[in-house]
Amino acid sequence: MSRLLVVAFTAFVLAGLGLAGSAKASVVSVSFVGTIETQPAGGIYLDTYGYFGAPGSDITGKKITGSYTYDTSKCPIVSYNPSGDLCGGSNADFMSVWATINRVTITASTSTIDPSTGGSFGEIIFGGGCAAPSDTFASVTSYGNNNNVSYGLCATQSFVSGVTINAPITLDPTQVQGVVITLPDGSNAETIYFAAVVPEPGSAALFGAFLSMTLLFSARAKRLLRK
Repeated sequence: MSRLLVVAFTAFVLAGLGLAGSAKASVVSVSFVGTIETQPAGGIYLDTYGYFGAPGSDITGKKITGSYTYDTSKCPIVSYNPSGDLCGGSNADFMSVWATINRVTITASTSTIDPSTGGSFGEIIFGGGCAAPSDTFASVTSYGNNNNVSYGLCATQSFVSGVTINAPITLDPTQVQGVVITLPDGSNAETIYFAAVVPEPGSAALFGAFLSMTLLFSARAKRLLRK
């Protein structure tokens, strides 16, 4: 999707709904991991334009690591209650979005200049639209000077206007997630669908469990030696 279409969509929301609201600003950072699925119509996913390796290579089943960060104090939040919130801006430090596959990372950030437009732009849309009615749909898009990266995500949190957009989300592993990668002018679009992976206990948690068991067995051994 080109920046022009995003601006047009924003104008449509403002004109059609005409409801503006303010919310407490927040810096939001989210990271997630997923597995690239087969295409909805069946078949493998090809990295047609070579964003993450050789053009035409099969990336089905590959791991995708995604992340984004944005600062809602850098953009006006438009609330069209109770359906959703929208926040868009072009401040240099407003937002950045990343996607990593095959150890190759694509970055789109409003800190860079898009040569096709002479500027940069980012947009976040939160609201309904997921197959699971209780989920929140999150669209997070950033346009940079090398690539545009746009995520369409279904989060386990229920949507609350002015609140959900200002907080990290957790991806729903039962729902299909997606990312679109394009060149700055919107061409060479690749749409990739993936399933979110439920995080496993971190190494710190595992180490803590191991340490607890070690101390437990040590205490039992000392009691046995005293007998």
